[in-house]
Amino acid sequence: MAGDILKQVSRSFYITLQLLPKRVRGPICLGYLLARTSDTIADTESVAARDRLRFLDRFGRAVHGGEGVGELQAELQEKFQPLQSDPGETRLLDHTEEAVHWLGSVSEFERGAVRQVLQEILRGQSLDCERFGDPGELRYLEEDEKLEEYTYLVAGAVGEFWTRLCFHHWDEKFARESETQMFAWARSYGRALQLINILRDLPRDLENGRCYLPLGERAPSAGAAPEPAVLMEASAMWEKRCQEQLEEAMCYCQSVRPVRLRYATVLPLLLAERTLAYLRPAGWDEREKGVKVARPEVKSIMKRAMLVNLTPKRLPGYAEELRSGV
Repeated sequence: MAGDILKQVSRSFYITLQLLPKRVRGPICLGYLLARTSDTIADTESVAARDRLRFLDRFGRAVHGGEGVGELQAELQEKFQPLQSDPGETRLLDHTEEAVHWLGSVSEFERGAVRQVLQEILRGQSLDCERFGDPGELRYLEEDEKLEEYTYLVAGAVGEFWTRLCFHHWDEKFARESETQMFAWARSYGRALQLINILRDLPRDLENGRCYLPLGERAPSAGAAPEPAVLMEASAMWEKRCQEQLEEAMCYCQSVRPVRLRYATVLPLLLAERTLAYLRPAGWDEREKGVKVARPEVKSIMKRAMLVNLTPKRLPGYAEELRSGV
């Protein structure tokens, strides 16, 4: 069940999951399935924001054993499933009960780690529903701190989750650096990947009434669309922030000891570097059409990274090559 659905709902992350060593693949797959379920609830904007918030709360209680999941799944199938345009997300809602039961079968440590990260993710998704509400009037995040908070809750916390599992399963053999340092870099890594998504999806989010980039004094009056030049200026600032975080993420990857685990860990970073390389020179018209790394190039990066990964000191050079070679 898990592999087939994950392949449909996230092709890029599915590649990483397939490469993970077996000892951490299960709980990370489980955490991702549950997070994608809550994400589907939060993103179904044809359901009123207050109802999405109520279902997110119920889902969180089900994950923590405080609510029966059978009734919840039936209601998700009735109220949310017919509104999905993505076949993968439609199927995902058929397996809510199965995923929660899977959570009950893993070790106590893994169950606690999954619940901990989902608590943070659900908080971020709930804040998203509260801040942007129902579709209609265009709304903005008003402060840089709110964007930093959001990227931590929905992705930086995932970096912590990944790191917590790896230290549990490998102990001192996991990393060359301290737990404190690895957790700090992990937060930056997750935030960078979420920022990439925000920057790439900016035109589409605007169409849906959301602007995650704080525009400060240059934000237009309530409900009005910002000028592309203003958006591009804001994007450039956050692209720099993203690059800073990716450099910290590279320190994280270089510190991972197990070769296979390091390969699975560094691939999202390398693809993010390439995506950011395409975004930087892209004008607003190009961004509206969509910016992404083509599948043949993804395969090429994977092959080259497999060799470069054998010598961790070579990884920053390859990232720089991907960053500048557009």
